[in-house]
Amino acid sequence: MPNSSSPASDSIPRNANPQPLNRSTPQPPLDFWLRKNGTIAAARAESPLAGRTPAELVIMVQTRKLLQTLLRNKRLRISDDLRSAIQAALRSRARLAAPLIPLGPEQRLGWLDEAAELICSSPLTVPGDAEAFSSGRAYNLACRTVPTSQIVVGQTVAGMPEEILVSGSELLVTLRDNALRLHVFAHNTPPPDPRIHKSHPLETLLRHFIVPDVPDIATIFPSRFQKLKSQLAAL
Repeated sequence: MPNSSSPASDSIPRNANPQPLNRSTPQPPLDFWLRKNGTIAAARAESPLAGRTPAELVIMVQTRKLLQTLLRNKRLRISDDLRSAIQAALRSRARLAAPLIPLGPEQRLGWLDEAAELICSSPLTVPGDAEAFSSGRAYNLACRTVPTSQIVVGQTVAGMPEEILVSGSELLVTLRDNALRLHVFAHNTPPPDPRIHKSHPLETLLRHFIVPDVPDIATIFPSRFQKLKSQLAAL
């Protein structure tokens, strides 16, 4: 005879390790757990993680940060198999995204969307204003990529000038200063926006802020790296 008390695969499971000697205090249900098909189930169906796999969620930075926050949140109850699946997906993504060699500050700009804040290394003052950014202080960071196009003047094969339309994408880094005014740092001047207090070139960001380090593959997997070095040395 089937046990009618056994939960269905999509129902909220109880803790897998209940305390049999303390039946008066049953284990609370989980907030997040892993379904048999590998997708995440959540006690609150409106969660942006629900119905998606950890491998899918680590691709985009916004959902990847949600997973990292989930692992750090001590108040949420997460099943052990889901925690392991998230950690494995994060390790796999780190392995694929890690640079092969240490990067300089300019190159590390491409990883800025992984950071939550930037620390000011030297004061930045806007002419006519008080000090906008103070040395040693951390400022919340936001990054986005926007499409761009501009006309540049080139030369034809015959040496005649011609206008060329160049299209691409632009990294915009935004920070709010001491007065909570919005500053944008970009390679090219962004389109006019009444919300922007001041636009700066990316070179200004490099001069006045510490760009976080990006661990290379040898830093993330030191034992594997040393093993491969030993194998190469033995050839």
